[in-house]
Amino acid sequence: LPLIYEFPKHLVEAGEHLKPENFYITNPNLGASVDLEYLISEFNKVKDASEESLRDFLAKHLNIEIGMNLRANRWAGAEYWNAQAKDIQIDQLIELSDVITLGIDGGGLDDLLGFAALGRLTEDPRIWWLWNHAWA
Repeated sequence: LPLIYEFPKHLVEAGEHLKPENFYITNPNLGASVDLEYLISEFNKVKDASEESLRDFLAKHLNIEIGMNLRANRWAGAEYWNAQAKDIQIDQLIELSDVITLGIDGGGLDDLLGFAALGRLTEDPRIWWLWNHAWA
């Protein structure tokens, strides 16, 4: 199974993820395919640059989730999006929909397999439900 290397929440909240001595936590290949000097150099370039540059570095090199609401040029509906989510199972979607469209994205051998089912609610055709899943 693949592993995802992340900082513990308390380290991020304390700002410890910004200390180069902790960069190893999210870079298990440090010293092999990833060089600490390179990470420090890249960090020094962006730490006093734009917020967007810093966030890009954090996301790409330190595996810090930036999140939909934190992006400087975020979508205006982002703050409302998650609040609108309702949990629905695929069998409910099939039962409650009069039309269902399916989609799949195989990506590649080193990517996720994604599946989506979009159904139009029978009792109110203005409402569409989405169920999706990804496999590694």
